[in-house]
Amino acid sequence: MNRSYREQNLPVTDGSRELHSLCAQLEFLLQFDLKEKKSFFGQRKDYWDFLCQGLAQRRQEHEGIRFVISLDKLKTPVGRGRAFLRYCLVHRQLAESLQLCLIDPESLSEWYYARSPFLSPQRRAEILGSLYELDGITFHLALHRADLDTAWPMFSENGWRGGQRDRQTFSPLPPWGWAQRCHTCPNARARQDGERWASALQRTQREVQEREAMRGAEQARQQELIRDMKGRLLELLREKDALWQKTEGIDPQAPSPAPRDVGLCARCGKDFRLLSRRYSCRLCQGKVCHTCSVDMGKQGRCCLLCYQQRHPQAT
Repeated sequence: MNRSYREQNLPVTDGSRELHSLCAQLEFLLQFDLKEKKSFFGQRKDYWDFLCQGLAQRRQEHEGIRFVISLDKLKTPVGRGRAFLRYCLVHRQLAESLQLCLIDPESLSEWYYARSPFLSPQRRAEILGSLYELDGITFHLALHRADLDTAWPMFSENGWRGGQRDRQTFSPLPPWGWAQRCHTCPNARARQDGERWASALQRTQREVQEREAMRGAEQARQQELIRDMKGRLLELLREKDALWQKTEGIDPQAPSPAPRDVGLCARCGKDFRLLSRRYSCRLCQGKVCHTCSVDMGKQGRCCLLCYQQRHPQAT
């Protein structure tokens, strides 16, 4: 297409055979291995919805999306996607717009299966490089078409008569100096493409750094919350132990000369700690642990020795 229309020095129109092949291949690439998604009303989503989501994440508003939405006669996502591709070809925005949609790997994985060429970095770069070459070709296409829901415009349609362009049928040329871009030298174009890629890479790196910073801050906040919860748990355990000692009438500050009252179980010698509760035997008043005591119901707890003396038949 580049060689043919640079030699003839004529724009590509709806009557060009190569245009139909190009649009069909573009649609095949965008629909190949596309995951099946449906809207809230049950309508199947197509590559038009993928392009809308990708462009909405990278910029606030795209003029091509706004233009296609204004076409009330197009009712299907396929028709809107075709109208968007034709708009981007006319305004030399196809490669740049598609590149913005292919930057985020997570978004690509949500829309495409593993066989899609967009998920391969090498094939993705080759596709975008070929699409950037289309910026050197002038496209004169009718953008206000109502038949895109059924099929692409066929090459047999004569959209260019006598070398004159129908001002009422075709869209106006881009307002940003298309003639100057057509004559841009290859080095300048390569430099512009490199700058666009570098800018997109920097934006992606900034977004990754921001996500990492947010993740680190969230982890630090969670660790601080865990430390506060552990401290609060220890305080509750101390309060529970103090309340139990008060209920049992035990003074932890009072000195006791007897070895059995210095914080050890009178039967097994276990050290009373924060989580090991001690009981006062209702018969001998000795301090025993939970293992060395027996629950006597309303009478309270007593040590094993006193219980066996009162109940000899107990083993």
